[in-house]
Amino acid sequence: MRHWRRLIAIALTSALFLGLAPAASAQELPAAPRRIPVAPGVELSAGVYKGSGAGPHPLIVMPPGYSTFDLLYRGAAINLAKAGYDVVTYTPRGQWTSSGQNNLISAEDIKDVSRIIDWAGAELGSDTSRVGITGISQGSILSLMGAAADKRIRAVAAMSAATDLGQVTLPNNTWLSQFIDAVRLGSPVFSRVGPELQQLIDRYEANDRSVVPEFAPTRSVDSVLGRLDANAPALLLANSWQDSILVPGPVVSTFDKYTGPKHLLMSAGDHGSAEAPGAVGLPNEVFGTARRWFDHYLRGAANGIDGEQPVQLHPSLGGPLQGYPSWQAAQQAADRRYLTASDKRTGDLGAAAARWTDAITGGWTVADNGPTGVSGAGAPAGLAVPVSVPLIDRRHGLVWQTEKQDVPRLVSGSPRLHVTFAPGAEDATIFAYLYDVDGLGNGRLLTGAPYTVLGTGGAARTAEFALQPLRHTVSPGHRLVLVVDTQDQRFRSETVAGQELTFSSSTVDPSYLDIPWSR
Repeated sequence: MRHWRRLIAIALTSALFLGLAPAASAQELPAAPRRIPVAPGVELSAGVYKGSGAGPHPLIVMPPGYSTFDLLYRGAAINLAKAGYDVVTYTPRGQWTSSGQNNLISAEDIKDVSRIIDWAGAELGSDTSRVGITGISQGSILSLMGAAADKRIRAVAAMSAATDLGQVTLPNNTWLSQFIDAVRLGSPVFSRVGPELQQLIDRYEANDRSVVPEFAPTRSVDSVLGRLDANAPALLLANSWQDSILVPGPVVSTFDKYTGPKHLLMSAGDHGSAEAPGAVGLPNEVFGTARRWFDHYLRGAANGIDGEQPVQLHPSLGGPLQGYPSWQAAQQAADRRYLTASDKRTGDLGAAAARWTDAITGGWTVADNGPTGVSGAGAPAGLAVPVSVPLIDRRHGLVWQTEKQDVPRLVSGSPRLHVTFAPGAEDATIFAYLYDVDGLGNGRLLTGAPYTVLGTGGAARTAEFALQPLRHTVSPGHRLVLVVDTQDQRFRSETVAGQELTFSSSTVDPSYLDIPWSR
């Protein structure tokens, strides 16, 4: 069963990547595709869209999502060109028909951003003092890293963004296996895999985590945040609460630290889903915001976007946008709820610390994050990964719940779990899920996170980690339910079947969950 669930998820993930590429329109085709030379023997496939009206025009560069290509943004590029921008969309080296090797956002890939700007200035006559860059997923990382490396980039719109690849591939020391398996199996199909990417794949297959500190920093915005601050481009970060690949936690952390002009837009949905219509040229909130961002910061348009609240948040499961002056201003104060025990393994999230010990064994429960790339797509309509709390196998999972709520309560921020457990072996992985549950025990997944310990000698460890941020109102009659178990289809678990994990709480070091919700 586990094998088939993983294969299905890989297929769905690949379908998401490839499904973002739009079909060509017979009505408005760009000029003939171009080959842009960026290094000896290396040419990148590109779409070139010359701005309408008298030039020189500001330039917008658009790197695509992983496994897609320059036609991903054809519709959006045509719209921008009609508005007076020169636009270059391109396929990174080694992917599809671009020559070179695919090393997944390598140092040369980042340099290629500047080389494309140089080429546009020389060949198109673009105004390279007014450059914007935007991209989805892989394209967001290239956009951010490119802006840190090149002062000519004055505005960035990073969509389905990522700022820390370490936290993406190995959150809390846990492999995001569905995504990495999709990269491992899919990359040879559409690219010529280079040595850096191959090393990541080989080390992952060997369960060698030492590759991540080598691979991730040169591809992570946080490692060049000082240079990005110094260049001070206007930075628009857009992500989805349920993004199952490039999770939002690191993105909001980077947004907080960045000191230049900035704007954060959080939407309901999964990876790429919020902005996909805009990529093909359809009306879309994310691409519309990016257009206003470029109009203001590249052309000086007085469209008011610089005067709006810099933090714009939709609820996690859909709803109207609300603005805040900062990320902190949008968060609720933490309410510490202590984990208690009960004979039925359904404890309370209560106000008083308690002493208890309880054990589970490694195995599957019905609690799960769902398939990577698609499980959050229904969030704008209020849909989420479901669970039936009564059906959770208490042999393999522990459950704690709040009281039913009498009034609506807004949860806004990152819940934080503090729990002590003895892994029963050298290595172990646990998963925490937080659900909104109705009176019949039917729940909708709000957030979660994995946590892995290695080489423990079986000794007890205290795990403290944040779940991904969310924004959701718990309705009267509903409650929050916390589930902790040992298996999840998205991740590689180090807990094996039958391994006993003993959880505990004491009055000296109680186990608790900090819930950021309204009083």
